[in-house]
Amino acid sequence: MARKRRIEVEIEAEQNDANNNAKKIQRYVDHVNHIKSLDSAQYLRLIVKPITQTLEQPLSSLISPSAKLVLEKHIPRFIPIYSKIRKMREYLQTPVDTIGCSTLPIYLNSSILPFVNNTSSAYSIVDPTNDGPNTGKIKIPKPTDIRLQILIALMLSSQTKDEMTCKAMTRLMEYCVEEELDAEAGISLKSLQLIQEDVLNELISCVGFHSRKAKYIKKTISIITNDNTSNTLDLPYLYDELISLPGVGPKMANLFIQAAWQWDEWGIGVDVHVDRMTRMFKWLPNSKNNKNPEETRIFLQNNLPLSLWNEINPVLVGFGQTVCIPRRTKCDLCYCNDICPGVIKGGKMENRLGKYSSIEEWVSNVKDQLPIVFDRDGQEEKIMQLFSLPDGSTIKEENTIIKNEKVVGVEDSAIKQENTEDDLNNIKLEEEEEEKEKEGADEITKENSINVTPTKKIPKKRKIVSKYFK
Repeated sequence: MARKRRIEVEIEAEQNDANNNAKKIQRYVDHVNHIKSLDSAQYLRLIVKPITQTLEQPLSSLISPSAKLVLEKHIPRFIPIYSKIRKMREYLQTPVDTIGCSTLPIYLNSSILPFVNNTSSAYSIVDPTNDGPNTGKIKIPKPTDIRLQILIALMLSSQTKDEMTCKAMTRLMEYCVEEELDAEAGISLKSLQLIQEDVLNELISCVGFHSRKAKYIKKTISIITNDNTSNTLDLPYLYDELISLPGVGPKMANLFIQAAWQWDEWGIGVDVHVDRMTRMFKWLPNSKNNKNPEETRIFLQNNLPLSLWNEINPVLVGFGQTVCIPRRTKCDLCYCNDICPGVIKGGKMENRLGKYSSIEEWVSNVKDQLPIVFDRDGQEEKIMQLFSLPDGSTIKEENTIIKNEKVVGVEDSAIKQENTEDDLNNIKLEEEEEEKEKEGADEITKENSINVTPTKKIPKKRKIVSKYFK
């Protein structure tokens, strides 16, 4: 009798889980339909999320008492360390904040695309040498194009620094406009259908595994355009559909759902920074035996409250790009070096370690050695104004804006800071290897669903170098 009752309880629990799952999926589908109904201006306003907006809520308000008990039981080191990292991130200006995969389309459409082809009918940019205000019209990109650009950036970002992903996306954007594959949007479903794989491969040659990624992108575009049965082409939103795309894994799928569809409840994006620091901080039990990022993702999702699922990736990634750099950690400049189990001790580092009594003291001590920004709101206001009128009125499809800088939000030095001699040598070696592969490769042509003459190949001698990354 007891055994029968236990089986009934297990069946009932499974049914409840299935019902909860179905409700969760339905809520998500309703949310996606709402996102699809937004016009360009509404969607743009929704996805522009400055890091300060993410961090303005104190950590204590995001963790309920019950969630706190779970964290204290399973990850006792989490709250003390993460709260200090969060405070540092309020002041640190990092590549992921401006040219990370989720923010890169905003950067490309506001700072790169208008300057690619000043004669394009989509843009009217006043000569920058004019002594008067440099005003022009920037057309707001379509939501579908933004979502596609987020996905392509994510696919290129695998084992690649944000600076190199940005460089590749800029080259691709420029080529798509200059060759008139899509003069208005640049990177779009239309342009990526038309571009040939070997041309795409050369354009993205600065990222790791570029030959493989070029194949994945072409296959993904073919799948999206051929499998989409609706009248309006759009990007997949279901997790299973996303991970079925070539070159898209769980991390990319979760980050895409968060950034493109603005849904935080599906999963956590665990990249190399998040995985590395989760182990270094000893948040993950038996971290020496568990070396799979998927195990890290499942563990964090089982123990972190939903309120942290979206922010933990950019918070830790930005921290890893500036302070906790792989193989070059700046433990002496870290606010949490007094409680971090991974802090480097001994030798010269031991003498340099500082124990900061407050975040203000930390800022005062490291402001000349780290990319500290005091007026972040002022910087991010520029991003918010790119597609809106200076007086803060409602965004329109075309707005006149003040445009005094060619690149907003990213200095040239920030783009180049990680472009070391080793990076350049690696890129050169990759290009030589790819050139050898091309010599023996057969020309591959594919049918395009758009009746436009396929783009011409780039001559072998022509080097694709972006105007902004010389």
